[in-house]
Amino acid sequence: MTLFIRKQLCGGFLGDTCQNWTLTQIMYKDVLKYSIFGILYHIMRLFRMHVDYFHPERFSHDIPLYAYPYLPGILGNKCYGNIHAIKNATGKNFHKHCMIEHGLYFAEYVLKDECIMPCIDTIYTYSNYRKNAILKEFGKNFDKEIIMVGPYIQYADYFKSKDKLKALKSQLGKILLVFPTHSFEDCDDLYDFNQFSQCIDEMAKDYDTVLISMIGYDIQQGFDKKYRNKGYRIVSSGTRNDPYFLNRQRDLMELADMTISNNIGTHIGYSICLGTPHYIFNQDITSIKKAASAQASDHLQAIRDREYAEIKAVFNSREPIITPEQIAVVKKYWGPFEIKPKFYANTQE
Repeated sequence: MTLFIRKQLCGGFLGDTCQNWTLTQIMYKDVLKYSIFGILYHIMRLFRMHVDYFHPERFSHDIPLYAYPYLPGILGNKCYGNIHAIKNATGKNFHKHCMIEHGLYFAEYVLKDECIMPCIDTIYTYSNYRKNAILKEFGKNFDKEIIMVGPYIQYADYFKSKDKLKALKSQLGKILLVFPTHSFEDCDDLYDFNQFSQCIDEMAKDYDTVLISMIGYDIQQGFDKKYRNKGYRIVSSGTRNDPYFLNRQRDLMELADMTISNNIGTHIGYSICLGTPHYIFNQDITSIKKAASAQASDHLQAIRDREYAEIKAVFNSREPIITPEQIAVVKKYWGPFEIKPKFYANTQE
């Protein structure tokens, strides 16, 4: 049986709305399906708000997002809790009919289908670099407003209270926070574990605590076991659909005295904008696609290689300092920010 609806609606029945979209024929089963997803999302959201980064085993399943499958932009706004950070950044000026770029993309990559959705009038992104990539794809007459906000994490609220964070800092001491390259459901990233762990071991000598930050999916796949076997403590900011992901990640990054990783990712700029130095351990990463996907052209691959090389060149030191060159590169790709004192700045000797 078909339910006939003419309503100015965009997104799930329990979700975001958009004035410029008309739904005409929706099956009752679809209404029920996405309404159930909406209920499950909010139930799991309430549960996750009490799960901190020291209980990674509780992120064994992702949270189901709710929005109609032909509205991926509205769906994606909830990823990592980005929408809450953007709302904090923009306040009363937030444009609710928007698409938020999920992460920092390189090599002129653009989410084309999401950018041209008729129900959005605004695209939120990081930087002028990203704005230019979008305009290059669609032309200067593109009819969406593109708003640059800088690194999203600078607008995320803390997950724990500042008093609890100060107590944690006192307990854990000087912290080395590690971000191994992570996989997704459709792609596994493979690397030489022994090579990377040797680097961690060498750097760990100067720190009281080593924390290995892993996304929920990698923990589900058991990729954390090798790190646990070496005695490292596993932490997690959650899963991709977790609305508190950025909040947990902000806590961890501000607790840390140094972060390191073995691949380019959004975490690099996030760490710097929060005042935590970063080091990239340069090693080969092999990405194994689990399904056929479009391959980047030689031209785009060359652009990506050049951009990656530029970033790696300024993050090649293990010294726990942030250099002017690093700040310049982060502002170029991640957008505007100002490094502010950490939550414990006035409590340490």
